[in-house]
Amino acid sequence: MPLHPDTILMHGGAIALLASALVLGALKLYPRLFLKHFPDRVRSAQPPLSNGEKGVGYGFAAALFVVLVGGPVASTLLIASGKGVPHDPLSLWAHAALVSMVFNVVDWLVIDEGLLGLGKPRWALPAGVSMADVQPFEHGRHFVDFIKGAIFSALIGVLASALAIGAAALGWFEGSQI
Repeated sequence: MPLHPDTILMHGGAIALLASALVLGALKLYPRLFLKHFPDRVRSAQPPLSNGEKGVGYGFAAALFVVLVGGPVASTLLIASGKGVPHDPLSLWAHAALVSMVFNVVDWLVIDEGLLGLGKPRWALPAGVSMADVQPFEHGRHFVDFIKGAIFSALIGVLASALAIGAAALGWFEGSQI
């Protein structure tokens, strides 16, 4: 079961950097897109999202989906196309899941716990919301989101390994040993 730790960290790091930039940019410009992450009392005091906000939200979600799913899939296909290196389905799954997990860890520890939990930036709050409205910080909820992200990463691993095995079966990777 060959894993490529340097490639996992390099590809995962690039995905984490891009996804973090998307998340932080959207949070800075449109904090109301993240209302589901705020306490109930904050959500209930906010008006519904406008059509413009919904449109931006769909665009943001689509871009994030491309990065968080497409990145690990592309990384796995790249690894699977290597000549002379045998890859079994489990190693392909592990590669994709670990590449995906890099962002999951960055999201939880750097963005959620570090920046939002410890830094408490005012710019991350919707208009009319004070820091007192979002205290105490819900560490447990962010850990649950991390667990959900780990499950999502495992599912991305299934998808990516299935696509790599299918591509190899179709002869797309000349000389690959899957």
